Amino acid sequence: TKFGGVIAVRSDRTDIQTLADIRGKVVAAASISGLGSGQMQFRELQRAGMSYINAPRQLVFTSNQGKVVNGVLAGKFDVGFIRTDQIERTKNSDGVLVDPSELRILQPQPDLAIDGVPFPFESSTPLYPEWNLASLGHVSDEVASEVQSAMRALAGHADVGYAILACYDGCAAGNGEETAGGGGGDGGVLAGAALEECRAACRDGADLTAGGRCDTTVELALAAAEAKTNGKYTGWGSNPP
Repeated sequence: TKFGGVIAVRSDRTDIQTLADIRGKVVAAASISGLGSGQMQFRELQRAGMSYINAPRQLVFTSNQGKVVNGVLAGKFDVGFIRTDQIERTKNSDGVLVDPSELRILQPQPDLAIDGVPFPFESSTPLYPEWNLASLGHVSDEVASEVQSAMRALAGHADVGYAILACYDGCAAGNGEETAGGGGGDGGVLAGAALEECRAACRDGADLTAGGRCDTTVELALAAAEAKTNGKYTGWGSNPP
């Protein structure tokens, strides 16, 4: 999957309309090395003939993109550098999602898409691959290739894991129906045993080749599904050497 870098200002800041207007302003980013909240935007400034160090009056690093968004809204920063989708998931001090209409994106790129599908967020930069995987110079090509292959296989393993988890959900629903009108005590213990028996049947009956691989195990499938869900990734791609 891919993402972009956002250059955001408060909607009422009519004095900041273009990248050139960033000169002399207080700019905030998460870090100097962060891709989506730093490096992408720095590159756009450089393309516009500006130094990301010298052009702003002050460059502040917050170590947190949510702080960048809230700082811009509060007027603490004039301009904020954050990744796409950060505005939509930032909460204020009361735990309420911020209103995206209170912010404006500078230099929104037209017609952004991933594999022909329109990108759902405005971005001030081109889109870049997320979570790049690189190896140090001393790592052999053989080891690097094996690691790359393992990472690219995660999506296939996860497909099997999701099928097992869906079967688990069916067990939980069935267990609830069985115990809905039952008593407590021993019935709860029996119900718990029946639930685990059902889940064991899900694991034993799983089609481990459903993800298109012959090396999937139940343990690997469930771990890959958890990683894919928690990491919010859609898959790994590879650029030709």
